[in-house]
Amino acid sequence: MTPADRQAQRHAFTLIELLVVIAIIAILASLLLPALARAKNTSHTVYCRNNVQQLNLALKLYAEDFAAYPKGIIFSPGLTWWPDALKRYARNDWTNALYRCPGFNGAIIKSSTFFGSAALLGHYGYNDWWSGGSGRDVTFSLGDSFTAPLNFIREADVLVPSEMIALGDANIGRFNNMDGFLPFPKKEIVQGLAGLNKSQCYLGYSLKAPDVLQAIRQRHRGTYNVGFADGHTERIAHEKLRTPGIA
Repeated sequence: MTPADRQAQRHAFTLIELLVVIAIIAILASLLLPALARAKNTSHTVYCRNNVQQLNLALKLYAEDFAAYPKGIIFSPGLTWWPDALKRYARNDWTNALYRCPGFNGAIIKSSTFFGSAALLGHYGYNDWWSGGSGRDVTFSLGDSFTAPLNFIREADVLVPSEMIALGDANIGRFNNMDGFLPFPKKEIVQGLAGLNKSQCYLGYSLKAPDVLQAIRQRHRGTYNVGFADGHTERIAHEKLRTPGIA
C-alpha cells in the first residue's frame, strides 16, 4: 500500500459514521421543515391581509363617492359584480393578483350570466346580503342584491362600523359539479364563495365536510382575514366566525 492509499484510508468515513451524519441531517430537517412551513404560511397571511386592506380601502372610497355601498350584483342593464364596482379604485379586476390569496388554491370565476352563487367564485367575499345567523334581518348587509335591490346602504346606516363585516377571505364550500356545468371535473368540488350572503355567511354556514375543513385550516391555519366597515382589518379564528356548535 502506497503512502497515498494510506492517507485516503485514514480520511474515509466508516458506515457507522455515515449513518450518524444521515441521522443528524434527518433530525435537523425535521426541526427546520415545520418552521419553514410556518414562515411560509405567515407570509401568505400577511400578503392576503394586505389584499383585504386594499380592497376595503377601495370599498370605502366607493361608499364616499357614491354615498352608498355597492350591490353584490346588479342585473340591469348588464350583469355587474361587486369587484366591477371597485375596479376604478382597486385598479384590479377579479382575476388579477389583488383578488388572489396565496393561501388558497380555489379557482377564480366571474360569469357574464347569473346562475346562482357559483357564478362568482374566488378567494374573497363581500357582505352583499348579511353577516348574521339564523333569524337575522337583511339589514345586517352592506349590499342586499336580492330582497331589496333598489335600496342602497349608506355609511350612516351602519350603526357600529367597527363591528360590521365588509369583506374578507371567502367562505369555502362544496359544489356539486356532476353535470359538468362548471369548468371543473365532474364531481363535488371545494371552492371559495364570493358573497357572504344569507346561506353562505360566516355565522351559520354549516361546514362539516372534511375536505372543506381541511381547506379552511390550510388557509392561514384556520383563520380569516376580515375587513370591517370602519376600514380596519382583523385576523379572526374560524371558531369565532361560526355559530357555536357548527363546524
